[in-house]
Amino acid sequence: MDNDAREPIGKVARGVVEDLFAQVSWGKQQVEQMEGGEVKKVDGYLLFRLIDLSKANVEINTGDKITQIGTGLSAQKNLALYIYRLDPCIYIPELGGYRAVKAYFNDRKPVRQS
Repeated sequence: MDNDAREPIGKVARGVVEDLFAQVSWGKQQVEQMEGGEVKKVDGYLLFRLIDLSKANVEINTGDKITQIGTGLSAQKNLALYIYRLDPCIYIPELGGYRAVKAYFNDRKPVRQS
């Protein structure tokens, strides 16, 4: 609690694992072009419904780590994917605005050069 402003101070929770439902799209995609002409590419994105995130009481931020995609035998485990960018999407004015968010991710796991 901030005693001067009488407001709660947000704290970052590290090491918390959350299971979330999302649609995944793999494949290199261009998400923005930098001033020097450099094109930033991502390895894919996850599409989350905002209502699902709200019900789970989860807020996704850039830099969050994805360690597994899928469940059961088809699960891809031991991943090192990090959220690079968040873009709201699926805008429906009659329902009060955006309904989903695209969480673009990059793989930061080192690859052996041979």
